[in-house]
Amino acid sequence: MNVVICDIDSRPTTNGGEIEIEHRRAIKLDRNDIAGDLNTDNALWRREVALTPVYNNKEDVLNKLKGVPEMCLSGPVIDVITRNYGKIQGHMTMAMSEDGSHVTVRMYPTGLVTVDVQRLMEGDSTPNTAEIAVVKNLEVKLRKYFGTQCKFSRSILGQICRGEVCPYFSSGEDLLFEYGPLKLVCEKESKWQNIKIYHSEKFGHMLCLDDDLMLGESDLIYTQTLLGVGRNDFRDKTVLILGGGDGGLLYELLKMEPRHVLMVEIDEEVIKACSTYMEVVCHDVLEKYEGPNHKIHIGDCMDVLKESMASGRKFDYVINDLTEFLVGTENCKLPFIHVDMS
Repeated sequence: MNVVICDIDSRPTTNGGEIEIEHRRAIKLDRNDIAGDLNTDNALWRREVALTPVYNNKEDVLNKLKGVPEMCLSGPVIDVITRNYGKIQGHMTMAMSEDGSHVTVRMYPTGLVTVDVQRLMEGDSTPNTAEIAVVKNLEVKLRKYFGTQCKFSRSILGQICRGEVCPYFSSGEDLLFEYGPLKLVCEKESKWQNIKIYHSEKFGHMLCLDDDLMLGESDLIYTQTLLGVGRNDFRDKTVLILGGGDGGLLYELLKMEPRHVLMVEIDEEVIKACSTYMEVVCHDVLEKYEGPNHKIHIGDCMDVLKESMASGRKFDYVINDLTEFLVGTENCKLPFIHVDMS
């Protein structure tokens, strides 16, 4: 069974007389699961268009919207269902075309109108130039259709890719990053956190802890910057790594002939996952926990810091490679310990 799924996002309007029209194009979703399961082997692609028509009464808008389904569907319309649900639920029209695609036009009592276009496609999961052109042409058609009655919303969203896993990640500054189609390679639930490793065609394998992106195979520059390569001399020096379970820092440091490197990682499952799936980053340094000039210690780095201060043990360099953003303690299983380092 081939099913196309496309989410509907509701948006509040700032004025009861304003309407925002969204259209979404869903492409290539080939699956044999129930429609309620959003896991899929392929991808959806969506682009939203927002229009703000200016009208004198609700009936004018409803009459104008009757022509929208035929504009959005590529084949002849074979069935149209229209329902008026009253002041609370609003108005909805659904139309089906001969080729199996359909469009849903929903008008809310607040004035918000959503236009949801869904069409089953075959081919690559990534939209090609022709598919993007179809969407842009539909935008032009809607603009001409409404004429001076509408203007495009400045809050228009860009294209959205969907697939087996979500390709979007947020940063600590509430920025949204898209990493293209991703494939889930490994997932573990350790004592401390959720561990995922994805594969990206552009960035290689990527490590995520509690859905926070840590490191990708293409991030050698991140490791080199953290080490201060070219500024710091690690030859015959002692180094303490706080965290660093991906093994990237340890591998790069050992090439610089330090006297000794102590890496303290609280989650051994991270080490095991990276040793298996992130070899481009760590190579073979995570296979042995102790060598001639290094040791991997499984435990809380805060305990090691307190023990070192108490015993007078010193390091030439202490490198912080812990989880970058800890938003709060509510859903975090990692220990929060505050230590006076003065």
